[in-house]
Amino acid sequence: MAPCFIEKMDCYGDRNVGPGELEEVEAPRAGLICIRTQPGERLRSAMALPRDIKQFSSVLMSSGAPAALAYLNQGVPHRYSAIYRLADEKFENLFLHDKQGEITPEFLAVVPFEISFCQFVLRDGVFTTNDSAADRRLDGHPYQGVMVSYHGVPIAGDDGSLLGTLCHFDVSKHPLAKDEFALLQSAARTLPSYLHRADG
Repeated sequence: MAPCFIEKMDCYGDRNVGPGELEEVEAPRAGLICIRTQPGERLRSAMALPRDIKQFSSVLMSSGAPAALAYLNQGVPHRYSAIYRLADEKFENLFLHDKQGEITPEFLAVVPFEISFCQFVLRDGVFTTNDSAADRRLDGHPYQGVMVSYHGVPIAGDDGSLLGTLCHFDVSKHPLAKDEFALLQSAARTLPSYLHRADG
C-alpha cells in the first residue's frame, strides 16, 4: 500500500487525531496518495505524486509545510525531514516530519548553533554525510555517530543571508540519491516566500 498523508483535524476511520498534525496512513488502494487540503475536507485521492519541484510547490501551497515535508520525506530512506530557522545563535525547528510519527524530541526542537550540523550548511553552502561516525570532518563533534546521516541545504533570503536549513537526517546510515538532493535544493529555494507569508 502507498502511504497516505493527511493533516490531523478530526478523525480518519476509527482513529481520533489531534489538530495541526500530520499522520501517515495506508491509502485505500495501492498507488494512491491522499491529502486533506482544508479542515473538514474529505480526503482527496490521486495517483502517486511525481517527484519534482512543481509537485512540491503544489503540495506546499495547497496543504502547507507539514504536507510538503511529508512529500519530500516519502522519496528518501531517512526517518526525519525538517525545516530549521536560524535565530539568536540557535536553530529552531519550525516543521518536522517523522516517518515513525512520534513527538518531536526536545533535542531536535532547538539546537545550539555550535553543536548543530546545520552550522556546516552555513559554512559550506551545503552539508551532506551518509555516515557521520566515519566522517573525519566531524571528529570531536558531540553528534558524530549519534545523528548518523544528514543532508542539508540552505534556505536563503533575497539578499543571500541564511534564514535556515532544509534537511533529511537519521540515526542510521543513509545515502541520498542525486535526484532527491536536487529536489531538496529546489524545494529550499521555494520556501523563503512561503515562510514570510506564514510569519505575516
